[in-house]
Amino acid sequence: MQKMLLIGLLIKIALETTGCNSITIYDKEVCGDLGEYGAHCAHTLVDKKRDIPKAKWDKERVGYLCVSPRAYTDTETAIDQFCATNPNLCNYATREQVEAVKGRMRPVVKKAQTARAKAHLSP
Repeated sequence: MQKMLLIGLLIKIALETTGCNSITIYDKEVCGDLGEYGAHCAHTLVDKKRDIPKAKWDKERVGYLCVSPRAYTDTETAIDQFCATNPNLCNYATREQVEAVKGRMRPVVKKAQTARAKAHLSP
């Protein structure tokens, strides 16, 4: 059975409390498994992307954390809810950063979902 992977969790992107009024978001690479096509990766805070051929991806992904596209979007929702209920931890700058991270990750999620559909696997 082919697995669809999204490397890292948005939570794993290291939302770490740094004081009473903000959360620091660190730049991390997140990859979507594209099956026979390898992987497509993007960074959370910088506009840096890469495609990894399958042979290299098969070696590189060993030991990575994996999550389905659905679980990833559920995590986005949880972070949105957290920020909505904890405005002292999610100031304007933090919310802007969270939105930028989500914007960079959506194409990775979409490519992974498309690969999963082409492989005729349920979501």
